[in-house]
Amino acid sequence: MIQKKFILYNSEVQDKLANLLSEIPIEYIQISEEIIQLAKKDLKKNLNENIYITLTDHLHFAMERNSKGIQVKNGLLWEIKQIYPDEFKLGIKALDIIEQRNKIRLPEDEAGFIALHIVTAELDEKVRNVRNITKIVTDIINIIKYHFAMKINEHTLDYQRFDRHIKFFAQRVVSSSLREVNSEDGYEDIYQVIKEKFVQSNRCAGKVAIYIKSTHSYSMSTDDLMYLTIHIERIARSSIAK
Repeated sequence: MIQKKFILYNSEVQDKLANLLSEIPIEYIQISEEIIQLAKKDLKKNLNENIYITLTDHLHFAMERNSKGIQVKNGLLWEIKQIYPDEFKLGIKALDIIEQRNKIRLPEDEAGFIALHIVTAELDEKVRNVRNITKIVTDIINIIKYHFAMKINEHTLDYQRFDRHIKFFAQRVVSSSLREVNSEDGYEDIYQVIKEKFVQSNRCAGKVAIYIKSTHSYSMSTDDLMYLTIHIERIARSSIAK
């Protein structure tokens, strides 16, 4: 009896899913589907169809590792919790779903891996790129913390705006097709004013520019530096105000 139909519009994904189903039990597709639908509902975002392949394959592999007593540590777990808190919460809920279905509780590290797959589907990026994006965001936040010798208040609206801005910036840095974005006309004069007004924040942005250039050979444009300086100034003020 047919219980559910999966409609995938990408023919390449259809072929990959067919091959995957020939190798692993159908229950992993069912678990993945439940997790994916929950992600769409909670995050209110569209997900790339490839997640049906990547997440199903990962869950099968994770369960096999667990049955053999093999645990893989997630080196980015702390960063994932900090940078993608909503996706990580989904990862924890995914562990609950797996436990309900299979009576096995996978470790928290797996919630981080599942969160990465969700982030990948959101950004339509390869997992390696998502890891690079995560590292860039973490390193930039650390540069700001050390420059001002302060703890950043992550519960402010200013920080949420900065968080969105820096994630998209990091995505641009790791994307080979979007390198070296030209500055907008007229921004140079505005940037000079901002440099003089927000001296310390601009110096911090300069440190970020040096880091990005040395690690990714990406030269930050005038508008990159201008917007980053403004965001740094805002989160510095709100964090100090705390």
